[in-house]
Amino acid sequence: MDTIPLAGSYTVSIVNNKLTGTYVAATAGSTTTAFVEAQIKSNDLYSLMPLIDLAIASRADASIGNVTYTFDVNLSDTDALTAATDLTTAIPEPPVGQGTGFESKARDGIGADTLFKLLVKAE
Repeated sequence: MDTIPLAGSYTVSIVNNKLTGTYVAATAGSTTTAFVEAQIKSNDLYSLMPLIDLAIASRADASIGNVTYTFDVNLSDTDALTAATDLTTAIPEPPVGQGTGFESKARDGIGADTLFKLLVKAE
């Protein structure tokens, strides 16, 4: 996709699939180490990054539009070394760092396009 609608909010649902990926939990910070945000490593999801960049850029430029994408992703296996684990199950509750000022944004899943940009990485 190389163009996006000029305005609106859209939900992209990626369900009933065989997508796999690796979930790397956030690491809480301490007085000697920095907080490290969670990562969702999936080349399949990462291939959507150009669309995400367009959506985010559209909100910074009124001539392009103002589009927000929200992602509902069912990543079916976040750890190929064990039994299949979906993304929601892999994210700890409470999230790493909760209450410390460095709470993992993965608690909301992938969610809005800005979270997708933050969390999804190439494998």
